[in-house]
Amino acid sequence: MSNLTKNEEKTNKVKLLKIPEVTCFLRNGTATIRLKLRGTDTKISLGVKAKQGCKIDPSTGQIEGDADATSVVLPMIERTKNALRQSFIWGKEPTLDSLKKEIFGISNIEQTPSLTVVLQNYFALYYGEKSEMDSKTKEKNGYSFRYIIAWLVVEFGSEIVELEHIKPIHAEKLLVYVMQTMNVSKEHARRTVGFLDRALKFAVKSGWLSANPFQYILEEKVFKRQKREIVNFLTINELEAIENAEIGNEELSKIRDWFVLSCHIGLDWHTFKGIKKSWILEDEDGNPYMDGNRCKPNGERLEPFTLPINNKANALICRFLSNSSPDSEFLFQHMPTNTHVNRLLKEVEILANVNRSISFNFGRKTFATVAINKGIRAEIIKQMMGHSKLDTTLSYYAKIDKKTVLKEGKF
Repeated sequence: MSNLTKNEEKTNKVKLLKIPEVTCFLRNGTATIRLKLRGTDTKISLGVKAKQGCKIDPSTGQIEGDADATSVVLPMIERTKNALRQSFIWGKEPTLDSLKKEIFGISNIEQTPSLTVVLQNYFALYYGEKSEMDSKTKEKNGYSFRYIIAWLVVEFGSEIVELEHIKPIHAEKLLVYVMQTMNVSKEHARRTVGFLDRALKFAVKSGWLSANPFQYILEEKVFKRQKREIVNFLTINELEAIENAEIGNEELSKIRDWFVLSCHIGLDWHTFKGIKKSWILEDEDGNPYMDGNRCKPNGERLEPFTLPINNKANALICRFLSNSSPDSEFLFQHMPTNTHVNRLLKEVEILANVNRSISFNFGRKTFATVAINKGIRAEIIKQMMGHSKLDTTLSYYAKIDKKTVLKEGKF
């Protein structure tokens, strides 16, 4: 997955609307409330006349010296505050008309949550901390959730969008946005549309939406899941072609070497760019290995890993060490974004005559696949990759090819 840009990262955290403060005053002797509604200073007359010369408490609405007027005004103020509280819990700002209906007791219409609240509720129920889903599934759907929030800001100008504003055309708009902005494959973008589709179904089931606008549109070919297996790792021949490609551009050559190193050590981008020199060690026989911790985009440290370094990887690491600043604890300095690296890898694959749409994550999956087909046990690969569960290693990274099955499957 590609990194979110700084602007997109700002949209990852859903902004909670602030409940406006309600104040009271007498306007020509009539009790009136004032509040900020949809960014506008709004005054609503309660239609209750106070005795001449009386004063009203701005915060409570208590009218000094007029018990009868107070007994009418206080329940209306309480209904006002309760209506605002309920609306903002659902992530919506009430209109002036809807607020008046609640104040004067004309209607008790049940509040419908905004799309953002529906997404939050759906994600918390199926992919939150209490969910039994595996960590990889939670992570993927977390990306989808954040992509949708970022798209809402671009498409509607706000994270707070009414459910009824989502139309069938928005399925394709979201698909295109994710592919172009997040620089991911169509299959990954389709997952995001699928997440929104399931959230809309959740809204229908909860009685907040009459029908799912994506109900028929996702039957079209453009949204259907690919039936063929997605091969997102390189064969040994393809890797050698990239290693031996003649690249005249210095920046492209450096990107190519980073990618080749990732294919030999299997680190993801965030861990790779944070490699510390102290991680590079030697065993009792003088063989180099790496001992470190996987990293997340936010700097969080995950599972530790222990990784033997082969000859090709060692040669690259020695070269990078010789070019690094002696004062820095990191192997690499001033690293670009993952998106920038993936963009330049497209040029590398052309120069290497490799007909694949590669990204940096191909390196990690290539490492796991080559290792398991060379006979390294899956449990060992799990330790080398810093996975907490063996299922993650086997389900998402290490792919056993047909030749290995035919060779080792005899009994």
